[in-house]
Amino acid sequence: MISLVFRSLLKQARQLNAKVNSSTKATECLIGVCGKKLLKECRTRWSSTFLLLQRLIEVREPLTVV
Repeated sequence: MISLVFRSLLKQARQLNAKVNSSTKATECLIGVCGKKLLKECRTRWSSTFLLLQRLIEVREPLTVV
């Protein structure tokens, strides 16, 4: 059960990340608001998912503005 919830949350985080990264306007706006952009995930690097989630948490409030 927990695994299903975690997978669902991870899927949502990846979709949000992909949507923002594919939009140049959203990325520029996010950089303007907080000075950071979202990181891309590399499936061959085990830490990239962790770093992606960590960055989403860091820019959570500015991301809602964007």
